[in-house]
Parts: sequence; C-alpha cells; structure tokens
Amino acid sequence: MDSVVIATTRSEFLGRRSHGGRPSVPSVFIAYRMNDPDSCKMRSDLERALNEAIPVTVLDGNVEDGLPWAEEIRRRIDKAKLLIVDVTGPSKEVLFEYGFARNKYVVLVVFRRRDQAALPRWITVLQLPPPYETGEIAKLANSIAAKVINRPEGHKHRPSSIPGSALWIQDKRSAWADVHFERARNRLAERSIELVRRMASEIESSEELRECLRCWLLITCLDGLTADYLGHFLLGDLVARPKAGVGSGKGESIQRLGIALTEGEASDYVADSVVRAAGRSLKVVSTTALDPALALAIDRHRNFLRPG
Repeated sequence: MDSVVIATTRSEFLGRRSHGGRPSVPSVFIAYRMNDPDSCKMRSDLERALNEAIPVTVLDGNVEDGLPWAEEIRRRIDKAKLLIVDVTGPSKEVLFEYGFARNKYVVLVVFRRRDQAALPRWITVLQLPPPYETGEIAKLANSIAAKVINRPEGHKHRPSSIPGSALWIQDKRSAWADVHFERARNRLAERSIELVRRMASEIESSEELRECLRCWLLITCLDGLTADYLGHFLLGDLVARPKAGVGSGKGESIQRLGIALTEGEASDYVADSVVRAAGRSLKVVSTTALDPALALAIDRHRNFLRPG
C-alpha cells in the first residue's frame, strides 16, 4: 500500500491557524476569590496545568489602578475562549464577573463538595466538575483544554432583553424592601410599565434564570442576604449587555438600567466591581435616592416609545 506523508504543525493539529505569522495563543479567563488562599492556589495551579496541556494565556479580573474596570474586564472576557468561575461561597465579586461572561462558555468550579451543596439552586442547575480540593487540577485542566481546542457543545446563549420588562429581586426576609417595591410598582404602573417581583429563592431552574435575564430594568435589593448573589450576577449581565431590543436604530433598542438598591447611604454589601462599573447602565442608590433612578428609567422608556 502506498503512503503519503503530510507535514503539519502543532497549532494546525490543535485547530489553530497561524495566518503566516506566529501561532495565536488562546486565552481563558479565571474568576476567582482574590482574598482566599485556596482560590488563589487553584488559579495558579490551573494556569500551570493548562500550559502543560496546551499553550494558553490566563486572564483574570485583577485590573490595574487607572484602567476603567468595566471596559477592561469586557475586553478580557471578549478575548477569552471560555471562563472558569470559582463559585465557592459564593462571592459577590465573582458572581458579578460571571454575569459579565455574556454568551461565553463557562466552567463552574468549587473548592469542596460541601461548598457545592450550599450553593443557590440557580447556580447548581449546571453540572460542576469534581471539587478542586481533591487535587484533580490536571484532570480539570485537560477537560478545559479540550473545550478550548474544540467548540463546547450544549451551551445556551443568554436571551435577548425585552424593552419595558421590569424586574425586582429581593430576599424573602428583606422586609425593609417591601414598601419601596410597592412605591416603585405604583410609579412605574402609571407609565404602563409592570414591575414584577421575584424572591431569589424562587429561582431554581435554568428557564427561570433565563426569564430574569430578559429584563430591561432591574432593581435588586442588596443587604447581605442570599438574594445578593443572584442580584450581582444579573447586574453583571446587564452591564455586559447594555441594550434591550432587536436593533440599534431609533425605536429598535433601549439602554438597560440596573439599580443596586441599599437600605442605607453606604453599604458593605455592594461589590467593589459594581461600584467601579457604575455608569449609564448601572446605578448604586439608597432608598432615599430611588425616585430619581426610576425617573431615569421612565424617561428612557418614553423616548423609546416616541423616537425622534
């Protein structure tokens, strides 16, 4: 039998084209708990194990002083082939970055098995790999490397946001928020905007989470209870996907607005990344400043309905 020898490079074998220059090195983004030694060790061990499997650049959310946080994180996530997110805890900073992932493929990891059992249901609807405490970093790295080389299967893109869809998220135990919800609902109803309230503990399936991701206006109450985790995730998504609608022309899309609502003037319950990302799409306000934020939402909605 005759044989044919075909010369190839490692990059071509792995599915990466060099385009005549140096082969491009893929990137992955790791969202980890920067103040936790176990999570920091996971990040460094995983970077080393990944580079033993394939050449890869590891990015994270550690942004240097002087750089615009939201723009820099968006650039890094856009560059990455996929994200690895340490949801141990969980951490509100990490969940905000998870929300920032938009339609990227995400691999969720935890430190210990009991950490996985303690996670909110809306997180655990996704299959998680074995905890990294078990020392199976090499196995995790090989699995991730395979996803970097080959397009991951079974990934659902986040749904488009719907203009006029307004969502209020709180914890069942956040009694302080009840009266402010009633006021916000009444004010928005005067402009034919229905404000739907959901308790975070009610969000237990991927479809329920997708419905939350459709909102144009998000008001989430941050007070240190478990609803904060869902709130930070949704705020991250809103900043990363700032438009609701189907196009970019007048009357086709509307600027989304996320309101991180706190009971007092200053709050330790708001992630630093939320504060740094505040801008046109995201406002951090106390209950005394909720009315001006609602007025902004109403103005945007009115201009959307009457373009030009």
